[in-house]
Amino acid sequence: MRTLLALLAFASTALAADIQIMWDPSTTTNVTYIVWIRSTTNALGSFTFANRRNGSIETPVGTNTTAIVQVTSATPSYVVVTAKGIALESDLSNQIVVATPPVEVVAPPSNLRIGQ
Repeated sequence: MRTLLALLAFASTALAADIQIMWDPSTTTNVTYIVWIRSTTNALGSFTFANRRNGSIETPVGTNTTAIVQVTSATPSYVVVTAKGIALESDLSNQIVVATPPVEVVAPPSNLRIGQ
């Protein structure tokens, strides 16, 4: 059974950063996780299951559902996670892009109304 894992990323504002990622556990029991990271400048671009090993850093993290990804350049990197059973590996999780400094997301104002 292949499972999609949800990822969240948090980053500091330094040019080199340790970025914590986390995901929901697989619904399959007795799995370990692998974090895959690759530069966005890689000619292969975004991850696919078939190209995940090409030009990527593969980091097994055991049964943990969090990991620290070290980003050491201003070039953004793609990150995905897979779950690995005894003989099979899941599809890729959703892909996130991490960068230093992190991309700032500004929430818009809300609840605009006429004053009384």
